[in-house]
Amino acid sequence: MNRANQKPADVIGEAALSAWWRAGLFALAYFFCAEAGNYLSVRGGTYISFWLPAGLTVAVLLLNRTRDWPGLLLAALPANLLFDYLH
Repeated sequence: MNRANQKPADVIGEAALSAWWRAGLFALAYFFCAEAGNYLSVRGGTYISFWLPAGLTVAVLLLNRTRDWPGLLLAALPANLLFDYLH
């Protein structure tokens, strides 16, 4: 396979980060992006104006193989539930 046709996760190699580490780091980044979006939103509102985790999710999914997508999306679930519980 040509290196130009590989995704960044393939070029870096599987040994760089396991799927569990990538999912855990994604969940952590998702939670902190949600907190940043809450901080940037209008105070006293009932919704968040800037949902930064949406952009993060798209970027992470595009940079990983499609077979890793279900695990990454499942990793975002507890981060989202924790954010909702705290706010």
